[in-house]
Amino acid sequence: MTSGPAHTLRGPRSTPTSLSPAGIVTHPAIDAAIQLRGENRLKPGGHPTRPIELIANPLVLSLTGKTEPRTGLEGKFSIYHCIAVGLIYGAGWASVSSRTRWCAIPAVVTLRRKVTVHPDPKVGRGRNAL
Repeated sequence: MTSGPAHTLRGPRSTPTSLSPAGIVTHPAIDAAIQLRGENRLKPGGHPTRPIELIANPLVLSLTGKTEPRTGLEGKFSIYHCIAVGLIYGAGWASVSSRTRWCAIPAVVTLRRKVTVHPDPKVGRGRNAL
């Protein structure tokens, strides 16, 4: 987790509905981040040092492309924030990422800035690769 190329992980193939206000857009990436965290045995508060790359439908950036959320609501609609919280804390928006205070935690801010989103129209809605 400390050297080498960017992390890559194929996310889930289907997305449950009604998980969050941005559910179908953010939840596949949150699930992939939580899975990546588990596979690499990251402890709470720990995070990867390599860049994180997400390949996603262009709709993801249109709806959730806020890079520096300042409020809980902005955090829900920030793919960067959702991935960072999933990787660091193993949680989705409902537990921590919607809270304003989580938007300012230095580890979350640092990791958000390591996330790059590559829009690809070939990626179906509700599917991502992290």
